Amino acid sequence: MREVIVIIAGIAAATAALIGVCIRRKHSKIVKKNSIRLRELQALNQRTMFYGGEEKNYHFSLDCASKRQFDNLEFEEFLFSVLEEDRENIRTKICEIACNRKNYAEYVRESGLLVSMATEEKSRQSRRKSTAKRKK
Repeated sequence: MREVIVIIAGIAAATAALIGVCIRRKHSKIVKKNSIRLRELQALNQRTMFYGGEEKNYHFSLDCASKRQFDNLEFEEFLFSVLEEDRENIRTKICEIACNRKNYAEYVRESGLLVSMATEEKSRQSRRKSTAKRKK
């Protein structure tokens, strides 16, 4: 008897999950179709450019033949020599970071200006129109 209850509960949970997914997809389609703010935000995303996206790990190593050589190693000199070797790439990354900071500040400002124009009543009207079109 206990197994039957567990199976029924599992089936009910799976059914509820499927219904929830279906409702969410339908709601998402309605929002994508009718939301002016979403379209404006997507347009903002298209016209705003950010550098990066790739993740690069840097690894530098230096072999020391003895503990004495390690103790006498000038880490600052080593760091500066590594930086000197990759100077152009570092300058490019610094410029890209500065540009990203500026673009992000502008993006945040512009996205804050995108105020939802839909009131609760407009949302209801839009839903009624969608439903009426589907019935035709």
